[in-house]
Amino acid sequence: MKPAQTRRAGLVVVALLIVIGVGILLSWNRKTAPAVALTLERYNYLDTLADDHCAFFRLTNGSDRPLLLTMVGGRNTMAFVKPIILNRRRAKPAELKMTWQVNGAFSDKTPQGWSNWVQQPSTNRASNAYVNLNPHTAMTVRLPMPTDGSKRRVAVIYQTGSAAWENRVLPKVIPHLPRWALQRLANRYSKLHEVWANGDFPPPGAP
Repeated sequence: MKPAQTRRAGLVVVALLIVIGVGILLSWNRKTAPAVALTLERYNYLDTLADDHCAFFRLTNGSDRPLLLTMVGGRNTMAFVKPIILNRRRAKPAELKMTWQVNGAFSDKTPQGWSNWVQQPSTNRASNAYVNLNPHTAMTVRLPMPTDGSKRRVAVIYQTGSAAWENRVLPKVIPHLPRWALQRLANRYSKLHEVWANGDFPPPGAP
């Protein structure tokens, strides 16, 4: 192949890679349409080994991308909890379940209305403690509950990673992307998302 033809072929390949990269960026919002859900499992009881005044929620990742969550206080908050045991027998090790207290967003009911507050991860990524939730899996997280009987709405804060096919394509595309596209890609990965549980907690009659 002549040098001119080689250069022309190289330009075509680079152009295709740029088109693919831009296509990924433009389709990101559609492909990450919330396939993430947060549902109540139960409230903390005396037969748990976790924090008081919390509730356990099932966080389900139905997307093709991993989720990255930060743990409260920049420390490892993993704790084992026991199942609900009616006869109070001792739980076997295999029955213990791992849970994590992760950063969340909250809305508390007050006499003046709803008051919003957020547990923000540190801007210094090295000072955060992380836990991953792989695609099409679920985990149990702990979120604090009010101690005065008031109502609270809760959400989990997370970031999204790249899908498996993107891990194969992006390393080839990134070197050829323009600066604006690289910045947009970086913003996508660093953006914080919230998934809210339905309802106010605790509901009437909860222990």
